[in-house]
Amino acid sequence: MNKVIRFQAVLSLAGISKADGPFDDEQILTSCPACGARQTLGQADVRLEAGQTRYRCKNDCQDVAFVSDRSPAEFGYKLGSYVFRNLCDVFLLVRGNIVQAPAAHKLAAEIDQPGPTSAADDLSSRAAG
Repeated sequence: MNKVIRFQAVLSLAGISKADGPFDDEQILTSCPACGARQTLGQADVRLEAGQTRYRCKNDCQDVAFVSDRSPAEFGYKLGSYVFRNLCDVFLLVRGNIVQAPAAHKLAAEIDQPGPTSAADDLSSRAAG
């Protein structure tokens, strides 16, 4: 990957949106596993490093989420041709309801499957529910 691809764009490219339009990183909530600060992805510092879009905690503690166009060896949500990895749960507001996307490693443990999870259907079903 040679340019920053935001999670909001990955959701849109995967056909996941809200009734009133596409998601915005400012509406996607997570927290930092190091300091516990709640923040939107829009508040995080975004940069391209090692072929991945990296979201860094607003307090500069550590990276909190990653977008890649390749399947990392660990875990993640496969959405179209991208993989999204979140270190803590992510919350999206959909039709007045809060939809939770568990931290990628929790989802991998739930389904007992190593590697990226094709999760467009999982996120879509959570958004539709």
